[in-house]
Amino acid sequence: MSSYLTDRIRTHSRIRLHTGNLVRELAGDGTLTSIVVERPDGRQDRLASRGLFCFIGADPGAVSSVHAALASD
Repeated sequence: MSSYLTDRIRTHSRIRLHTGNLVRELAGDGTLTSIVVERPDGRQDRLASRGLFCFIGADPGAVSSVHAALASD
């Protein structure tokens, strides 16, 4: 991802970054209303959310593990 785009994301007032977390649950009825994330310490939190962007691809190993997880669901 370009530094220009990451700088814009980091400074945007309506975007909150949660790096190093696992998305455990998406909730809503027709539209997204909340997500459950697991923090690096194992704590899980439900966050109100109307949108989610998950950036995957900087590490080739991360992409293959996501495909494996999707295949097993």
